[in-house]
Amino acid sequence: MSQQLTAYYGEFLISPIPLELSVIEPCSMGCLYCFAVLGDRHHAAKSGKSKARNGSKQAVNLLADYQNRNTLEAQLLRDGYPVLISNRTDPFSLSNRTAAIPIMRLMTELEIPIAFQTKGFSRPDDMPEVLEFLKPSCWYISIAFNDDDLRAKIELGAPSLGDRLRLIETLREHGHSVVVGINPCVPEWLPRPLELVRQIKAAGAEGAWVQCLHLSSSQEKQLKPRERESLTQALIDRAKKKQYDPADLECFKTVRSLCQENGLEVYSSGQGCRSGFWEIYRRHYPKTFPTMQDFINLCHDEGLEKGAIVTFDDFHELMSPFLPEGELSVGHYLGATAHNVIRDIPNWTNRFTYDALLAMIWDEPRYKLSPARCEALSYALAEGEDGNALIVDENGMPCMAFNPEPCGWGDLYEAIAMIEELPELSALEAG
Repeated sequence: MSQQLTAYYGEFLISPIPLELSVIEPCSMGCLYCFAVLGDRHHAAKSGKSKARNGSKQAVNLLADYQNRNTLEAQLLRDGYPVLISNRTDPFSLSNRTAAIPIMRLMTELEIPIAFQTKGFSRPDDMPEVLEFLKPSCWYISIAFNDDDLRAKIELGAPSLGDRLRLIETLREHGHSVVVGINPCVPEWLPRPLELVRQIKAAGAEGAWVQCLHLSSSQEKQLKPRERESLTQALIDRAKKKQYDPADLECFKTVRSLCQENGLEVYSSGQGCRSGFWEIYRRHYPKTFPTMQDFINLCHDEGLEKGAIVTFDDFHELMSPFLPEGELSVGHYLGATAHNVIRDIPNWTNRFTYDALLAMIWDEPRYKLSPARCEALSYALAEGEDGNALIVDENGMPCMAFNPEPCGWGDLYEAIAMIEELPELSALEAG
């Protein structure tokens, strides 16, 4: 039986929502750039069978018995944390709606809070039914185009741009909060970015997640000829790069600036500026996980100057109170994002505390969760007789330096590419 209601492993310290439910995967929205669809094709090509999943039975069974189960997911549900529906599939697509909506109703009856990530209702008649029983929640609505004819060639089965803007208005009228995903942010799809920013602001959105398109080599290989034609080879080639292409970087920075100028809280992975983006979520959910943005905000709010030293104790003091206590199966957070690192650790076990997980993340730059991958933080170095050496605290943990005026997105992604080639931190020396 497929497990589709799981801990949100890949977004730890990114999203404050720690659980994720993808009912039927992949969905029928037909987005050509969808990582879940391309990932399923890659798995099928390697193994000979699809990873397509229907997790409705597993989700219902867990919801019926989560008070008695000894799993990480059950613990998080008992603690009252919210569930994102969903990251890997759209709950309101034609393929998901008949299974997903009853589960949402059940979760509402059980007083399990829900957050949403969607392109909207494929069947408009579902909207009044859902809004009738849902409590006020936070919704992430994806909108990445100016032109709906072009959108229809890339997001084949998704609702129109007009439908999504009207959905934002309706959600706000019913007491929900809305952020928009201008994600992916592609210059060919968004030649008039100010027009879109003004539209989503006028509709009632309060924040925007802006990110460039990225395709891994394995994902790119799974694109079919007609999909390549629709996306264009020029865009595909840019999306495969480890660093942002100048054209995409310029569009990305322009959209971020326009969002900020028009009063939207902005978020992008790894950003070093202060942002209230995740506070839009927290107004609806009394219990959430910590985010790296929380730590960046703290550094800004404390008025730290360029080069100010921050320690693991600073990080832990902020993060730990958000997290469950005791030993749990938290090793999967690292396995989901850094299996190439943990496979070399002797006697590895997935069961330990969240406090231990925080220490591992702080100490190892190769983990994608590392604070050193944030635009405003870097490992702190001091000059020594044999060159530069890491500054460590009294417990031997590395210190980091804060930069309130970050280096810029292009330099950040060049630095991340270099980090991925580094040896273990214990052997790290910088020249």
